Amino acid sequence: MKCREREKKALLLFKHDLLFDPSHPRLSSWVAADDCCTQWSGIVCHNLTGHVLQIHLPNHIHYYSAEWEAYKLGGKINPSLLVLKHLRHLD
Repeated sequence: MKCREREKKALLLFKHDLLFDPSHPRLSSWVAADDCCTQWSGIVCHNLTGHVLQIHLPNHIHYYSAEWEAYKLGGKINPSLLVLKHLRHLD
């Protein structure tokens, strides 16, 4: 099942308000032309409905270093996430 257009737009608004290194692959797959359920890294959708259930964007480097500083996410949580009524997990 493809992701729902309204939820995809909400995720793109969420991405817009994040501060991150664009060369890091964590959000590079989040492209408007692609299906957020099957092609976006970190997104888990319901197989039948296409609703976004989970967002996984963890910081994999668990110690402080210059590398961690370059890859951490920052910014603000966009209220567009409220559109994701079926979201059960945000990491």
